[in-house]
Amino acid sequence: MTPGRAVAPRVDHALHAVMGLFMIAMVRPWGMDLPSDPQIVLFTAGALWFACAAPLRADSAGRARAALAALPHVLMMGAMTWMVAVMDSHGMAASHGGGSAMDDMPGCTWPGPRPPWR
Repeated sequence: MTPGRAVAPRVDHALHAVMGLFMIAMVRPWGMDLPSDPQIVLFTAGALWFACAAPLRADSAGRARAALAALPHVLMMGAMTWMVAVMDSHGMAASHGGGSAMDDMPGCTWPGPRPPWR
């Protein structure tokens, strides 16, 4: 492997590692307080990285095969972007506990004022 081509796999692994760390943070109470805009930018850039780098990785098998191999990575980064954006737009961040399936059950009452996402 030439030195110039060794950068791409490092970026790939770094993006996946950061994605994993943010996924771990999402299940922690303090993780919901992390700002969403930098995450959206990071995961969008990650999706673009995998999509744009795919043709450059084409070998004798061709660009179509390289694009197909990059598709799961593009989808993962896109899903993270969508998830962070939706969680932020529904007010689930910043100390909101999130909803539950019991919120819409007849006869169940919500203690105190209704949460902002309702």
